[in-house]
Amino acid sequence: MSQIYKTRLQKQTNISISQIDYYENIMYDKFADDVVVKSKIFAPSIQNAEVNSRKSKNCDIRNDNLIFNATSLRQAKILGQIDRKFIAATINGKKTEVNVDFLVLFDQHAVDERVNLERNLAEYFNGEFWRSVEVDSIPLKLNENELLYLHNHKHKLSQFGLQWTFQENKILINSIPKAIIGKNDRQEQIVLKAVHRLILEQIDVIETIGGNLNIFPKAIMDLVFSEACRNAIKFGDNVSISDCTTLLESLSSCKTPFQCAHGRPVMAVLMELPTNIRNYKV
Repeated sequence: MSQIYKTRLQKQTNISISQIDYYENIMYDKFADDVVVKSKIFAPSIQNAEVNSRKSKNCDIRNDNLIFNATSLRQAKILGQIDRKFIAATINGKKTEVNVDFLVLFDQHAVDERVNLERNLAEYFNGEFWRSVEVDSIPLKLNENELLYLHNHKHKLSQFGLQWTFQENKILINSIPKAIIGKNDRQEQIVLKAVHRLILEQIDVIETIGGNLNIFPKAIMDLVFSEACRNAIKFGDNVSISDCTTLLESLSSCKTPFQCAHGRPVMAVLMELPTNIRNYKV
């Protein structure tokens, strides 16, 4: 399969990459169960207590009453990795406007995925336009109606990093979004499919809502999400205390630190840590 970069076209003819465009992984299927199991390790216990004793109020946490922020993440105290899946830590947050420490588990894959996503987006997108990459002319056949839309809305579509010239009943694409190429140069077939999908998606948006384009189109974001996921730390990977600390520091700099690229939570609160203050008399 020929490489699509101009500068690499003659140097490489085959690139082996995963052709998975969407995130498909069963690692989260038992996430909630795993959190419950891990929470039992830290459940408070009292010797010789009655069997019908009430549940500890420290474990009865309503997440809608809790507030965490970037400072909470930066000041988190790492306890260690659990089952090569989670990062155990204590973290300070607010519960009904009162600062409280909590025992939490971070999903190591979700954390790294979020960090990857925002780092990649900063490279691919400058806040207004998607950065483009010049490519050898890519012919793309379109119908008359589609060609008309491209002619009338060329300026708007250029914000996605697309540049082309018209030729009879087709266009010759000269530049495409860097995000579609990716960090590891996707195969030409995948790139062509994504470019075609991007153009048709934007034409549909123009027809539907009259030209107000979505600056984060699904055709691009699906690839960006997939790339962030594939390159993230996986369940089963060993992560040192030092790496855990670095990971949470990076997470604290993210714009949306508490959700992975697919919207799942990166952190589960296990329990509120009681403040045991004892007064001793001598």
